[in-house]
Amino acid sequence: MPVCNKCKKFSNCLTVDFCEHCGAKDWDKATVLTFSDKPERELSNKTYNEMTHDEILSEHGRRYTQAPRTSRASQSSEGCGCLLGIGVLIAIVYGIYYFFFMPDNEQLANKYNVPVERVSTPPKPHGCAFNDAPLGAKHCHYDRHVYVYDKKGQVIQINGTSQTCPSGCGPAYSVEQIFEKVEE
Repeated sequence: MPVCNKCKKFSNCLTVDFCEHCGAKDWDKATVLTFSDKPERELSNKTYNEMTHDEILSEHGRRYTQAPRTSRASQSSEGCGCLLGIGVLIAIVYGIYYFFFMPDNEQLANKYNVPVERVSTPPKPHGCAFNDAPLGAKHCHYDRHVYVYDKKGQVIQINGTSQTCPSGCGPAYSVEQIFEKVEE
């Protein structure tokens, strides 16, 4: 049983606990026994090859409790790194969704800062694909054009190219996407 250095009384507790008599955590190392019933001081002079399994575990526990708090506090920085990694992963997943899976009307609404309700995006027409009836090359394709209008209904951009407005262009109010059939 360990002896407290402050009150000099025996205590039936672990050395990582406080003394049940005075509340101190200052134990006489000569009276602290390990699992092998040998004083703790005798273990610190041995190498790991000379210790039993129980002595090694006891030695690790003793060193951990005596380690300064700053070395254990650095473990909380690992949590910040984990959160940062999760944040980067979420950003990558959102980027993949934005560029590959987001509908055209939402992409155009985000690009021009317009509500989705004011974006007109009809689906891409069919008829020029090789597999469309009748089978074979149709010698045509569809070009996509995006028109951006201000509140007065003036075209302020066509396919990302700014236009001059006779009465001055306002901010984007609505967006329209159309497809034009081009014969080859």
